[in-house]
Order: sequence, then structure tokens, then C-alpha cells
Amino acid sequence: TENAEILELKKKLLKFDEIEAENKRLRQIIEENCRRDAEFKSRIEELEKSRTDTVSENAKLKTKSNYLNR
Repeated sequence: TENAEILELKKKLLKFDEIEAENKRLRQIIEENCRRDAEFKSRIEELEKSRTDTVSENAKLKTKSNYLNR
């Protein structure tokens, strides 16, 4: 009957709205993850540069120490 069809359509519309809300939530999570990944990548690059600088500085200090200990 027409009433049954209307009820079925209302149920489908409600389910559609629930799915849309879930999709929105998942898109927000994806965006957050992308931002966090970019921050982590930037931080890793900073740490790698710092490590390289530290290794270089340590080598200079070791050379200087060896020279002074002669």
C-alpha cells in the first residue's frame, strides 16, 4: 500500500542520513590523519637534520680533542 511505501522510504531516508553522517565523520578522521602525517613527516625531517648536524659537530669536536691531546 501507499502508506507502507511511504514508511519504507522514510526508513531508507533515515538510513541514508545515518550513512551520510558516518561518511562525514570518517572524512574528518582522514583529514586529521593527513594533517598529523604531515606534522610527523616534518618533525622526522627536523630530527634527521638535527642528527646530521650533531654527527658533524661530534666529528669536529673529536678531531679538535685528538689535536689537543697530542
